[in-house]
Amino acid sequence: MYPTVSIVINTLDRAVELQKTLQSMLWLDYPGEFEVIVVNGPSKDNTDAVVASWLSHIRAGKCEIANLSVSRNIGICMAQGDIVAFIDDDAIPEPEWLTQLVKPYVDPMVGGAGGFVFDYTGYNFQYEYAVVDRFGNADRSQSGPAPALAFPKSYQVPHLLGCNSSFRRSALLEVHGFDEEFEYFLDETDLCLRINDHGYTITQLPCAFVHHKFAASAIRGANRIARNRYPILKNTLYFMLKHARKYHSLERVLEEFRVFVKQQEDVINWAIQGKYLPESDATKFKTDAERAFEIGLKRGLEGVACGATIGPAKIERYRASFASFSTIGVKNRKVIIIISRDYPPNHGGGIATFNKNLAEELAALGHTIHVIAQSNDINRV
Repeated sequence: MYPTVSIVINTLDRAVELQKTLQSMLWLDYPGEFEVIVVNGPSKDNTDAVVASWLSHIRAGKCEIANLSVSRNIGICMAQGDIVAFIDDDAIPEPEWLTQLVKPYVDPMVGGAGGFVFDYTGYNFQYEYAVVDRFGNADRSQSGPAPALAFPKSYQVPHLLGCNSSFRRSALLEVHGFDEEFEYFLDETDLCLRINDHGYTITQLPCAFVHHKFAASAIRGANRIARNRYPILKNTLYFMLKHARKYHSLERVLEEFRVFVKQQEDVINWAIQGKYLPESDATKFKTDAERAFEIGLKRGLEGVACGATIGPAKIERYRASFASFSTIGVKNRKVIIIISRDYPPNHGGGIATFNKNLAEELAALGHTIHVIAQSNDINRV
C-alpha cells in the first residue's frame, strides 16, 4: 500500500520554469495517489495565468508576501497526503522520483527523506549527501548517508536539500512546520534539525533524482551569484542563536557569525573583481551586513514570533479535499532511448527533426523517452 503524497511547489515570478515543472508531473510513475499543490507568491509575471491553466489538474494557493517559509506552511496546511514532498519551481523530477522518495516511510520513525539533486547542467550533482551542524555549516564531503547521527540533540544532523525533500505530514504538524523568520536560506535546515530533535529520523537516498535548473530570482542573477545577501546573513545569525547556544557561549556564536560574514564578503569581492557583480555591491554588502546583524541578533534572542509557524487556525483556514493528479496513463510504460548525433534546436536536418518528432509523440503516449545527442560544447541534460 503506497501512501498518499502531496507535492508542494512554491513559486514566485517563474512562469516559464513553473510550466516545465508542472509538465514534468505528467510523467511521474507512482503506483499510489498524489496531488500537486502550487502556492504562488506575489508574482508580477504571468504565473497566475500558468497556474490557472492547470487548475483541472492541481490545487492552487496564494502567499501574499515573498517569504518561502510562509509559502511552504500554506502548502503544508493545504496538503492532505500522508507525505508532503517539496520540489522547486525550477526543478524537474525523474519519473520514478516519487516512488523512490516514499519507500523509507514504511518505517514509522522516518520523518523526512530526500534524494540526489543534479545541477543546472543535469550532468553533475549539486547535492548528494550532507550533514549540518548547529551553526548551519554543511559538510558535503560525506560519501554516504549518516543514520548514526539521526538522534535528538545530535550536534550534526543528516540534511536534505529543499528542492528535493519530503516529510511525514504528521511530523510537520507536530513541529509546527517551517519557522517563518526564514524567508529564504536555512529554512529546510532548521526544519531538519527540529524534525530530528523530535525523535524522527532523516533518510538520505542515493536515488529519487531531481534536476535543479537554478533559475534567476530576486536573490541571485542569471550568473547564479547571489546579490541580495541580507536574508542569507540575517538568517544565519538567527539560526546560530536558535540552535548553537545550547552548545556554545554567545561570544562563540557571534565569533562564528563574524567568520561567516567575512567569507561572504570575500565571495562578493571575488565576483566584483571577476566583473560578475558591479562595484556598488561592495557598499551594498556592508549595509546589508550591518542591518543583518542588528535584526538577526534581535530576532535570535527573542525566539520564534507567535503565529510565525503552523497552528490550528492556519490549518483550518487552508483545509481542503485531496485532489488526485492525473498523469499520462499508459499500460506497460516503456523506457525508450533514441540515439541521434544531431538534434534540435542546434540542428534542423531531416534525421534530427524526425527523431525529435518521434521522441515527442512517444512521450505524449506516456512513455519515458531519453535522447542521446552530441553536444557542441559541454555535457548537459
